[in-house]
Amino acid sequence: SGELYCSLLNPRNVRFESINMKNVLHWSAPEGTGNGVLYKVKYSIYGVGKWIRKPECRNINRTWCDLSSETSDYEEQYYASVKAFLNGMFSDWVETTRFNPLTDTKIDPPMVSVSSTEKSISIILTAPEKWKRSPEEESVSLLQVYPGLQYNVSVLNKKTKKRWFFSISNHTLIVPRLEPGTAYCVSAQIHVTTPLLDSGFSKEHCIATLKDKTEEETLRIAFGYVLPTMLAVLFISVACYCVHKYIHVHKQKHPTNLVWQYTDKCKQRVFIPSEKIVFNLITLSGDDCKESSHLSERRNPLFYTDYNGMEGKDLPSKEVLETKHLLDTSHEEISHKEDILMEGDQTGNWTSYGQSGTQNTLRGKNAGVVEYEHDVRAEDLNPGQKLEDKSPRGLLSEPQIAWGDLVDMKTGKQYPPQLE
Repeated sequence: SGELYCSLLNPRNVRFESINMKNVLHWSAPEGTGNGVLYKVKYSIYGVGKWIRKPECRNINRTWCDLSSETSDYEEQYYASVKAFLNGMFSDWVETTRFNPLTDTKIDPPMVSVSSTEKSISIILTAPEKWKRSPEEESVSLLQVYPGLQYNVSVLNKKTKKRWFFSISNHTLIVPRLEPGTAYCVSAQIHVTTPLLDSGFSKEHCIATLKDKTEEETLRIAFGYVLPTMLAVLFISVACYCVHKYIHVHKQKHPTNLVWQYTDKCKQRVFIPSEKIVFNLITLSGDDCKESSHLSERRNPLFYTDYNGMEGKDLPSKEVLETKHLLDTSHEEISHKEDILMEGDQTGNWTSYGQSGTQNTLRGKNAGVVEYEHDVRAEDLNPGQKLEDKSPRGLLSEPQIAWGDLVDMKTGKQYPPQLE
């Protein structure tokens, strides 16, 4: 019958699986069996040679047994063995290879914490803790278990896809000279040199660097203050240059028909016309003056003056009478021109007027009237010079009229004649 009990096949793939010193024995059911197979487990410490049964792992139908407490001393090495039972049949004890928790365990990746500034990121790494029996037990970091523990850190620039690797022995890493406002992803693994152990890389933790406030402030100052100020200064400079150029560079010239001269009478500089000025000086005989005076009084009542009843009273001076005769003669001349224009309009024959036409007409109308015509320019006039100095020397015996001698009869002030 012993041969009958031994007919059950052995469990397969008996092994320890350890993560952070949590040591669990695993195996697989015998080939060709169902779910009704039962198992029992025992373990032993290397070098002692005594097998110790695990009460919690006796007649169990699962394919694993937690031996973490029994193998918690990571300085020791262990063996474990499994046996299967099914319907009165059983298998042989299947033993594991020698298990060393210090070298055969697997280490979890470190925990990663990331913070950022404008141009750098700060990475804080935390090594996993060794398995403990209960939550109340004091935690032991794997840094204490593996004194030579190091961290391999990967930093990925999400924009450029560029990756950097860093190997550090402390738990803090600062990555400088990064681009502001850029996302970076960080992952890390644990590397143990003695014994040689490597954890897997942690899950990537992504973070973006802050926007550079200095750059934003610089742009704000440049475009908000400096640029408008420069434009304002430029505008003011251009305006000042235009005004300076208008005033000082382009010399302002007086009109060509005016000359800036000083006169003694006005006691100041005045503009004097520079174009040709024609003075018509007319002298009249005594009889003609009477006739002209009666004619002008009839045509223009404005210049009529009654001297009757003024005997014994002060009579007007000779200069005043001469001025009145000149005004009457000018008015008579204008009336004569109007008559000629009316005749030309009726007959269709027109007389050419101008300086010469006026002279011929007056000579035909009044044989006793003597006319003198003389051209005078402004440059020929000295300050304060009188007009009688410019008259022909051969006519000095004839009555002459100066500007200073013309007096208004009503106001008694000097009268400036109208020049044509």
